[in-house]
Amino acid sequence: MAFELILRCLGYPRFLSSSSLPGKHDVAVARGRVPLPPGHAQPSVYAAIMYPTSSGTGQPSTPYWRSGAVDGMAEYANVPPWIFRPLAFAAHHSLAPEDAPLPDCPIDNGKWPVVIFSHGLGGHADMYSSICRALASFGCIVVALEHEDGSGSYATRADAERVPFVRPPAALNVDSHEEVSTFRKPFLEHRLLEIQALVKLLYRERTFEGHQAV
Repeated sequence: MAFELILRCLGYPRFLSSSSLPGKHDVAVARGRVPLPPGHAQPSVYAAIMYPTSSGTGQPSTPYWRSGAVDGMAEYANVPPWIFRPLAFAAHHSLAPEDAPLPDCPIDNGKWPVVIFSHGLGGHADMYSSICRALASFGCIVVALEHEDGSGSYATRADAERVPFVRPPAALNVDSHEEVSTFRKPFLEHRLLEIQALVKLLYRERTFEGHQAV
């Protein structure tokens, strides 16, 4: 706990200011559940959507990690939660307020390009915020999914039920490509269905914040 307090007093973790983003745009974020098309096994999927804006303030406004994501990562890594707790108190300097508008697209076709970001094993939607905001600063709408396949350190279903991380069985031979592939296949298939459903939704709606996308 003392270590956590020291880090918070020193202002860690530290993030780039809005003027240090690699692209020319300020970046805003919208977080929440995205409804999936009818017929999908799950009604929605959580996502952090980072998008270009011209209303950046450069002031800390958006927490880096949600408190649940901190607890999930601590459980996944089998360490005390206070090790990751500073990530919940830290805020992005380079993210505009969550209600910041999406400006008109400067590209000739008037459509903002969309990037779907899929986190890795043990990840969650907040973990790669720095990478996603950098992509968004170049003029992309970045949708970072939080997969509900059981391979992430934190995820919740539409009813707020926690999706537990599924650990490999003790008998699994991690040096066997065949055994590992067989174990991971259902997780990858679940992720693929989520991504496919999101792509269908994007092509059906083709809008975000009232602007053309895709």
